[in-house]
Amino acid sequence: MKINNTYQNHLIRVAVRTTISAPIFVLGWYLVESSGGELYHSLQVVAGMGCFIGVAAMVGPSLAGLLSLPWARMFYRPGASDRPASRAIYRVAEIRRSQGRYDEAMREYEKISEQFPHELTPWIEMMDIVDRYYDDRSRVLSIFRKGMAVLTEGRDREELKEKSKTILTGLKQRDHISPII
Repeated sequence: MKINNTYQNHLIRVAVRTTISAPIFVLGWYLVESSGGELYHSLQVVAGMGCFIGVAAMVGPSLAGLLSLPWARMFYRPGASDRPASRAIYRVAEIRRSQGRYDEAMREYEKISEQFPHELTPWIEMMDIVDRYYDDRSRVLSIFRKGMAVLTEGRDREELKEKSKTILTGLKQRDHISPII
């Protein structure tokens, strides 16, 4: 399980760094304690304090990471990195589509679906492009099956099913309409 591995990694880092820094801490303690508060031993005190700062720099980040994990879990949903940070990743595909360059738009959406397979939007957009501009029922079904295979959230799967039904119903109706001559 990923959470346990994260805690385990942080604990190992803290243990290793504490083990390495323990002698430095003891040296710092000795230097400060043996100065006896005399002014002429100020260099000794500064060296001891430097040891303390070094220990803090070694152990602090790992300890802070370990202590912050429970708080981070409160605000960060595991798996959230599977989603794109913004709609900006769709911009190139949207531009290609608006320019009528549908093959390029499809390639862009395919890249997005490979990078973020659990994202619903590229699957719907690809089905929509194939429906509107290629009129290819088998390709729509292929995209639908691939999307259903990788989407994990129930509501995304339901939305993809609804969109595919709408598209496939429209394609079926268009197949039965005879062209007007």
